[in-house]
Amino acid sequence: MNSKRGHPCALVGASRSTLDRRFREALGSTLPECIEKHCVEQTKTLLHESHLRITDLAAATGFGDNRMLIVAFHRVTGENPGRFG
Repeated sequence: MNSKRGHPCALVGASRSTLDRRFREALGSTLPECIEKHCVEQTKTLLHESHLRITDLAAATGFGDNRMLIVAFHRVTGENPGRFG
């Protein structure tokens, strides 16, 4: 997000550290961690419901490339998306 006006911190009128602290207190994770977990959950669903390649999964779930998807997927699940299921 290039525009500071559209950044979540600007939208709620809080600093990044305040927003991260409030998310962690409420949900046990920071905002970026919650977003990453959500994207990994979407990836898991697509792995079960489609035959998309990792590159296509990365594009469909908001990861910049397949390496970012693989790293995030492993961080969240402890598994490799190619072996998931």
